[in-house]
Amino acid sequence: MIYSNCKINLGLNILKKREDGYHELDMVMMPVDFNDVLKYEDYGEKGDLILEVSDTRIPIDEKNIVRKAYNLYFDNSNTPRQKIKVFLDKKIPHEAGLGGGSSNAAFILRKLNDKYKLYTSEELEKIALKVGADVPFFIRNKSARVTGIGEKIQEIENNLSSEILLIKPQQGMSTGQVYSYYKDNKKDLKMADISNIIRALKENNVAQLLKNIENSLEQLIFKQDSSFRDLKNELEDALSKKIFMSGSGSCFFAFCENGNFDTSKLDKKNVFYKKTNRLV
Repeated sequence: MIYSNCKINLGLNILKKREDGYHELDMVMMPVDFNDVLKYEDYGEKGDLILEVSDTRIPIDEKNIVRKAYNLYFDNSNTPRQKIKVFLDKKIPHEAGLGGGSSNAAFILRKLNDKYKLYTSEELEKIALKVGADVPFFIRNKSARVTGIGEKIQEIENNLSSEILLIKPQQGMSTGQVYSYYKDNKKDLKMADISNIIRALKENNVAQLLKNIENSLEQLIFKQDSSFRDLKNELEDALSKKIFMSGSGSCFFAFCENGNFDTSKLDKKNVFYKKTNRLV
């Protein structure tokens, strides 16, 4: 079994849109202990990937990010494809900004390289970037400042002891769609103070974290669709806590230093929620 965890973004700044269509980012990403489960079987013979998923909404054809990772792993080498079966038991919500699909792809790349040892760590991260922008982060799977389009990863010290609550509304968000809002809404975006966020993680200072987290993508969503801003306000009232959107959403997260969340009011709302911690 492979336990493929998700992430949250503790600050995400869009710096600019590049000529190639990608966006330059500066963000802090933290692995979170909430996992999909991948049942992996290697037949030890030439063949192809047999992919099955528990969620029928997820495609298993060439659009699937796990299949893309598998294809690129072997196609970038002189080694023929090997017959492997993967069953993905999906636990991490889809279209949530938690990086579930990117994590699945990265963990498959890691598993393949543990077996076949075709690449160095640096080479594996380059292949991961071809799969998706968040995939190199999950190759390392450690708290990091991530810049560029996801390829520049600077690991950071993280001593956060606070429990984390993930709150996912029914509505999902398409990452590509959210980024498309940037062109017409990039003025007056509040910027996260990345240096202070890094310091707060090192010092386990949640109060400092709360003061410095901003998410450009969250702001773009709120400018485009005020219902998400209203939902955030409702959830903050229900929890009596400040919450933040992860990545391109639609999942929010909150911190609790003493480990006690009063989630009773969330039961009356149409949301999924999960208590978890940073991945150690």
